[in-house]
Amino acid sequence: MAPAVSGVSATARHSELRLESAVYRSIRGSKRDTNEDGVLCLSQVPLFAVADGTGGREPARVALTALERERTTLAEKNARVRDDASTTSRLALGRFLEAAFARANGEVFEAARRIPGRRIATTLCAATVVGSHAFVAHVGDSRAYLWREGRLRRLTNDHTLAARQLDRGAIGPDAYAASPLRFSLAQALGMSRALEVDLLELHLFPGDHLLLTTDGLTRALSEEVIAACLAEGEAPDASAERLIAAVNKAGAPDDTSFILIATASDPPTRAPLQEPARSLHRVDLDATVRTSFLFADLVDSEWHQIQPYLELVESPAGATLCLAGQAAPGFGVVVQGSLEVQYPSGEVLTIGPGGHFGTLALGSTGTSHESLSSIEPSRVYLLSRPRFLELVRLKPILGSRLTLNLLETLGQDLALVTARLGQVVDAANGKVRRSLKEVPPGTT
Repeated sequence: MAPAVSGVSATARHSELRLESAVYRSIRGSKRDTNEDGVLCLSQVPLFAVADGTGGREPARVALTALERERTTLAEKNARVRDDASTTSRLALGRFLEAAFARANGEVFEAARRIPGRRIATTLCAATVVGSHAFVAHVGDSRAYLWREGRLRRLTNDHTLAARQLDRGAIGPDAYAASPLRFSLAQALGMSRALEVDLLELHLFPGDHLLLTTDGLTRALSEEVIAACLAEGEAPDASAERLIAAVNKAGAPDDTSFILIATASDPPTRAPLQEPARSLHRVDLDATVRTSFLFADLVDSEWHQIQPYLELVESPAGATLCLAGQAAPGFGVVVQGSLEVQYPSGEVLTIGPGGHFGTLALGSTGTSHESLSSIEPSRVYLLSRPRFLELVRLKPILGSRLTLNLLETLGQDLALVTARLGQVVDAANGKVRRSLKEVPPGTT
């Protein structure tokens, strides 16, 4: 739930982005008899997906058809996020995508049972966009990329045997690059009734492009070549043609399918806090919050898995976020503006972008030890204790890493406090000794 804080909006909405276009291509590989890939491109929902099947055209078709039947409910979930971009609505959208993938998996699994003696399965990578939020769901080795300001960023991790070995530390990057298991799927729709779906959330800026692709593209082209095909300012259709030309030049050994989703580069509407120079879309808030000790060691794909659990809180100048003795709102990182922190001892601190508060709130159900108020219009990323516990439960690997980061910082803080207390005790004892020496004998 959104935290209850005085004078503060805990459901901050980003300015609306306009989707300029979504273009797709799908070609049969030179070593294939049929194109076993599939593409779903529904710009009005919006819902975009690519699938790479094995054992014929059927698995990709079944999975995408099952996903397409979810379009009406997905549009309703998107509308709720558009009206209230809190963690409640955003996590609900993610859970819906996860359930939709599970239903598609069930249909592919049943289709496989009807075709004895032939192994069929499919990867699936899907995305929807609402406001400035993009949500990606992914199983297999089809991938999602973000193209922003001349840089290609990979958003998903492959679900292959070699990738699992790399994640466990069983092999290093060099061994992974040479491993034939890079192309052996650890999971895909139709392989088992059990399915683990990776769910990601990211903020889009004007001019961003999302690329959803099957592995035909990434097997044929390096990420450097893919980035070179996505020239800055070029029309998506022209970029798509360059990608296909490059794949054909490389021999196009595998079926290749992709969707290139482009946001309009025109300026967005003014953000709610009315910054005079730059709107929210032109400020990379994520980069600021990721300087915090809690998130600093996360790679992009891990950060995007955590984002749905974070509330973006807007606080006008003079607003109170929390009073000492009240329920603590959680762990917060200032990403814009500045806050005043008042401690019961009377100490007052100012924290600006990158500064954090409420570290103890994640590990305790107690009340806040400080009062927080905005000096100027500010934005804060907030992780409440209930969302932190939910993240630890549902994503134990990521949750354990955050917990270790938290314990390490709390340990450092405790050591510092202990040292200060020691200094206070030493000073107090010194005063007592000096006062005893100064008292004349026989007096009281």
